[in-house]
Amino acid sequence: MNDNAQAMPLQIIKASAGSGKTFQLAYEYIKLLLGVKNDDGTYSLDKRSEYHQHILAVTFTNKATEEMKSRIVNELWLLSRGKGDYIKPLTAELHTTPQLLMEASQKALEEILFNYTTFNVSTIDSFFQTVLRTFAFELDQDYDYAVELDQDYSRKVAVQNMLLNVGGTSDRSDRVAGWLRELMKY
Repeated sequence: MNDNAQAMPLQIIKASAGSGKTFQLAYEYIKLLLGVKNDDGTYSLDKRSEYHQHILAVTFTNKATEEMKSRIVNELWLLSRGKGDYIKPLTAELHTTPQLLMEASQKALEEILFNYTTFNVSTIDSFFQTVLRTFAFELDQDYDYAVELDQDYSRKVAVQNMLLNVGGTSDRSDRVAGWLRELMKY
């Protein structure tokens, strides 16, 4: 994180279909992107334009992810032109003028579009896959894996891996070999 970035608490928004989740989530994202939280809990405009790299939005589906990204980019474009549904509430909540909000929105939009790969809106699945791959990399483990839902296949692979490890030189493989010998006596 850069010096201007601050740790933000996890924010969860629960709502049913058609209740305006995307509208509210995009609004909160843009508020975090353009604003800085003050000590008294209020927000004010902050002109840092690269802050999107420090915000993660997680959705359930790929469709919702694309809708969120599209909404955020579209609303930033509208804000940069002094238009849209967010201009009045953001001007009030960020304690700024429409002109300054337009300028900050334009800078943020440009930064997102020029560095789109760091625009972190993803599904829960892809977020956890990224976390798993990162941990595997940090632990110097093979991180080229696939998620398998076929239980029979998973059992076969687990038994094959266990049998491949039997007869090795470790105490663990000796214990497994002993356990298998005992099991075969019955």
